[in-house]
Amino acid sequence: MELILDFLLIGGIIISFFILMLIFKKENKTRPEFILSLFFILILLVFVHSYAQIHRIKWLFILTYLPYEALAWIAAPLLSLYIESLFAKQKHFWRKKWTHFIPAILFTAFFSLPILIFWMSAAPKPPYIQQLIKWGETPLVFLESIYLISYLSYSIQIYNRFKSLLKQSYSSYDIQWIARLLWGALLITGIDLLTEFYLLLVGEELTFLAGSDAYITLAGILFLIFHLGYYGINQSKILIPKHLYLPPLAHSEINTDIPSNPVPSPSYSSEDLKGLESDFLQLMQEEKPYLDEDLTLGKMAKLMKISDKKLSAFLNQYLKISFYDLVNQERVKAVCDKIQDPTFNHLTLLGIAFESGFKSKTSFNRIFKKETGLSPSDYKKIHEKQ
Repeated sequence: MELILDFLLIGGIIISFFILMLIFKKENKTRPEFILSLFFILILLVFVHSYAQIHRIKWLFILTYLPYEALAWIAAPLLSLYIESLFAKQKHFWRKKWTHFIPAILFTAFFSLPILIFWMSAAPKPPYIQQLIKWGETPLVFLESIYLISYLSYSIQIYNRFKSLLKQSYSSYDIQWIARLLWGALLITGIDLLTEFYLLLVGEELTFLAGSDAYITLAGILFLIFHLGYYGINQSKILIPKHLYLPPLAHSEINTDIPSNPVPSPSYSSEDLKGLESDFLQLMQEEKPYLDEDLTLGKMAKLMKISDKKLSAFLNQYLKISFYDLVNQERVKAVCDKIQDPTFNHLTLLGIAFESGFKSKTSFNRIFKKETGLSPSDYKKIHEKQ
């Protein structure tokens, strides 16, 4: 089993280092990329510390001890801030966000650092440290797990808030990877918490794990950081206009941009909205704006020479459809038409998807199956048989 642990730790070091190199090579790094680099520096130090521990490399163990001990207290807010920074453009971002790291600072100052000093100098341990050591690791594991779960739940709330805005106002962004990352991290943390709780009650590990729970957790963490690195590096920054924000998020600077007496949104009569129908149909038939992979509600409103709020009201109140669903339906229709058109036989299905306004293979396959009930390849096979 030690060989497996060695393999996982070396794999984690290599993946983390490789992802950091890819981030550092990018020019004009954005705020999400900066936060992502901090996250992977922390992960790299944690893997190096674990490697130093099992191979008894004392100087490396001491050098990486503090970041290892503070992993949960730093990684949780970093992940949360990374997700928020993908969507929201906020001035003076770090001026208020530093408070997220107060628990990490307190934990390091009053727990990790005193223990490290004791190990290095044999200095007397403070009474509260002696009491914590007497209690063992279980209370600390519980506290860290609850902290992680709380932050991950907060991150999921952020994701859901912005996801609803993207569905209304943007057409091609595939952000499902964020949900998979957060729920995967929540699952791993939950499993750790349950196994620790079982150990506390019964006094032994779960039989079917038989000492392998650490390896399962480590393998899960490796998968999650690879997932985050792959999508994080290739993720475009998504900035949502402030007037589209829903009620402000907790701990978010979004609230500072909302006036104390906000102007109510304009209301439109059925006659006003009905008058847009002919212009809308003409735009869709002649200019086909949905073929633009970066189409937004604002872009389409400019083409119709109306405000984005009025276009949103027209779509939601008059046509009873969201901007997101409308654009995706039109793109799927365009793909179906091209599949049946011999002039597009030289293109692959993915090539046809890109020609029709889709931005990625993942979103294309998911949306096409949702609209037609078939995968693109199955749809093409059925058409070829006809």
